[in-house]
Parts: sequence; C-alpha cells; structure tokens
Amino acid sequence: VGPYFATVSPAMRAIDSETFSFSLTCSHNHPSQPFASFSWSRADGNDLPDGRYEVSGPRGSSRLTIQDAEVGDAGEYICSVSSSDNSIRSASGQVMFVGPTTTSPTAGTPTATSITTPTSTPTGTPITSPTTISPSTSPTGPGVEWIGNFSSAQLQARWRVDTGTRTVTVNLRTAKIDSSTGQYIGFGISNDRLMRNSDVITVTVDGDGMVQAQDRYATGYFVPGIDMDNQIVSSEGGVMDNVVDVTFTIPCMSNDNADISIEGDHYFLFSIGQLNNEGVPLYHGAMKWPTRQKIAINCTVLATTQSTTPTVTKTSGLPTTPSVIPMTTVGRMFPNLSRHEKLLTILTFDWLAFV
Repeated sequence: VGPYFATVSPAMRAIDSETFSFSLTCSHNHPSQPFASFSWSRADGNDLPDGRYEVSGPRGSSRLTIQDAEVGDAGEYICSVSSSDNSIRSASGQVMFVGPTTTSPTAGTPTATSITTPTSTPTGTPITSPTTISPSTSPTGPGVEWIGNFSSAQLQARWRVDTGTRTVTVNLRTAKIDSSTGQYIGFGISNDRLMRNSDVITVTVDGDGMVQAQDRYATGYFVPGIDMDNQIVSSEGGVMDNVVDVTFTIPCMSNDNADISIEGDHYFLFSIGQLNNEGVPLYHGAMKWPTRQKIAINCTVLATTQSTTPTVTKTSGLPTTPSVIPMTTVGRMFPNLSRHEKLLTILTFDWLAFV
C-alpha cells in the first residue's frame, strides 16, 4: 500500500511585470486520508511574503495565492501533506520570473541627481556636480513646519509643504546601515499601496559614501526606470556614523505626464535595500512599508475668511467686541420679554450689536 504522492499544479508557473497574483494548487492521491493537512514553504528557506499570501481550498486540497506578485516571489514552493500514517510524499512547484529584472540608463538618459547643498533658491534645474556634505538639518523660517511623519525600526520619514513655492520636502533617516556595501532608500507615491504604477524617488549610497537621488517610475515589480524628466527640485544630506540622513524637494504638481503628482490623497511607500555591483537597486524583500492610509497633501493657500460684522465704536465703560447674538436670537431665548427688556438683556451680557 502506498506510497502516495502530493501533486502541485501547475508544476511550473511563469510570472512577469504584469502579473497581479498567482496561485498553486496542491492535492494528493491517498484514498483514505481526506482530512490530511497541507502546509506551504519555500525551498530557499525564505518566509512566504507577509500580508500578501492566502491559503484556501476545499477538503483534500490546498491553494496558495500570492497577491501583488514581485520578482522576489520567483522560486520553488513546497507543499507538504501531513496524514495519520505519514505516507504522503511532498511535492513542489516552480515559479519563474520572465520579465526584465533591471533597467539601466540608455544613451541620452539623465543621470542621477547628485545630492548637494543648494546655494540659492531652487529653480528646478537638476543638480549634477557631486559634492560630499554633512547630514541635513531641520529647516527654519516661516511655513516650514513638518506636517506628517512615518516611523519604523529601520527608517524614519517626515514631510512638509511649502505653499509659496508649491513644493513638498521629504526627509528620510535610516537606522545604522552597513556602509561598506551599496544601499538605497526608496520613497514612492501610489494610488493603491502597490509598487506597480507608482512614482519613486531612490536615494542611493555607494560603498564610498557617495549619495545620489534618482527620480524613477515603477511600471511593474522590477527595478523602476529612471525618469527622462527629472522632477527633483533640490536635495541635500549625507552619511554620518553609518546613518543616512537625506532631504529632497519635489513639486506639488509634476509636469511629467508619466508621474504621479504628490498633491492630493496618496499612499506613501518606503523601502530599504542593497545595490548590485553596477549600483542598480536590488529587490528589497520584506524591508518595505506602505502607509496604512492615504496621506493628504494640500499645496493650496486657503483664503482668509473676512469678517462682515461692522466695527463698533467704543463708548465709555463698554467693550468694543461686536455681538454675535442678534435680537431675534434673544427673543427665542426669552420669548416673554418686551423689546426694551430684550435690549437690556443684551447690554447686561455685553452684547452690543443686534439686527
């Protein structure tokens, strides 16, 4: 009797940058073990993607579904079946990524914006001269208060809006990193908390401590391509004691039709990862943190409401503050008073104006 086998279908599954989700189904051929239990794992020992996978299925089978497919989801998935007689052998299915995994700048493509301290009012011209500078500090002056923040064990972020220049400034600060290897920080603007179709700013730090900011756009679950139209207005920051502290400014409304403008309600995406030998960002794995709710960014100066209450000339012994309680309101409060008594009531409470 036996042995019995589990089967994973499909045995090989191809995914690409347009794959939203994929599923593998596991079943077995043991006729007397209808209540056998199933479990899924990766052959490389990595955990299943937290928050993106679901296991379901009717009795006698199990379906593993992974949402928001990414290039890092490729690999071998093992289905193990536990039965009372331990006679069912496990099976596996292979998931392959068939799309491009890197995007390199081509001839004529703008290079990264080198981070430097601006010496004048930003004009939107890309900063191209590499300069080593000290970490950024909190801004000072009118209208520069930080209005929002995000915090995890590995990364802290905050942002502010300048309604005068209609720009948004973002500050990113990491925990200590391994400065001997290339690292990057990712900041994304998304309509649905997903990487695909998100606007991305990457801040890269190479092994020599050179820091660069890059304006990118993610069309799928692979390295976002560098934008032809650089929207980074200004940037500053650096590395000190293995901590990356950078600040960059982007316009509220992008003039690049391929971008997502930060003004409005969007999810923010944060990530940390390593660079390959060519300085290209590698898959960040679990080091990603989308905001739970959309972040509202309003770059419009609200008009000041003008009071229409007439100015009251100050008289001896009386306050100059106009009344906000009309005679008709006093009448509703005290319906049995005469007009003369109502007027006395208003004066008693230092209410001067009435209609």
